[in-house]
Amino acid sequence: QAHSGTYLGKAVSLLSNEKLDRLIVLTDEQSHDRVPDPVQPMRGYLINVASYQNGVGYEAWTRISGWSERIVDFIQLYEG
Repeated sequence: QAHSGTYLGKAVSLLSNEKLDRLIVLTDEQSHDRVPDPVQPMRGYLINVASYQNGVGYEAWTRISGWSERIVDFIQLYEG
């Protein structure tokens, strides 16, 4: 895109009418718009791959900072 960014909020909003179990977003969190909360009962995971610090935050979105292939294992355990 010419502006070197994304409209993640718009993309998430377009999915709000879909019947999804979960939405997993890999991002650097440099969106040009506000990202809305996932529509319940969908679970939302925001994985910041550009983070210099690792951690997990439990809010409307489960925010995971840092990347590891074990994230899939974490999601399975968290939802189990």
